[in-house]
Amino acid sequence: MSKWDNRKLWEKYDYRKYGIICEPYFDLDFNKVFYITDAGRSWNNEKVSIRDKVKSEFSIQINSTDDIIKLLESKSAPKQIMISTHPHNWSKNNMEWWKIFLWQNFKNVAKRILIFNQRNR
Repeated sequence: MSKWDNRKLWEKYDYRKYGIICEPYFDLDFNKVFYITDAGRSWNNEKVSIRDKVKSEFSIQINSTDDIIKLLESKSAPKQIMISTHPHNWSKNNMEWWKIFLWQNFKNVAKRILIFNQRNR
């Protein structure tokens, strides 16, 4: 829910000058690379993702880790896939899981409201 978008940094600076060989959001063609993210504690949930989404012609529904496994095992999987993960939302025990779960759900409600308001301006 930060007001900061890390990608804005590269509007002023050239990441290649710092030895960075690829910035996925700028250098990948997401019509060739299928994008999967766990942002918002769910897979590819654009209802709660403000920045962590891409424009793509892929229309593959991913709702669970099992869906990813099935896709990878299938013969119809895209040749290139990018998986963006957020390990800071993963937990080591039940108490931590509930803490993260409740905080993320609170943030997801707030993000839904922000997205709704952005669309209805």
